[in-house]
Amino acid sequence: MHGASVTCPLHNWVLDLAASQAQGADVGQVRTYAVNVIDGRILMIPDLVMAAAE
Repeated sequence: MHGASVTCPLHNWVLDLAASQAQGADVGQVRTYAVNVIDGRILMIPDLVMAAAE
């Protein structure tokens, strides 16, 4: 992570975390999931992840 972006180590794409859009010369977007942060741990909500996979 750097600022409000994250870089994919596999593809070297830079993705904006707020918009889930690729930045710069990259094209596309990624799926986003709702999460909770509890005691410093990032927890995904399983029902929402499974529904998005269908």
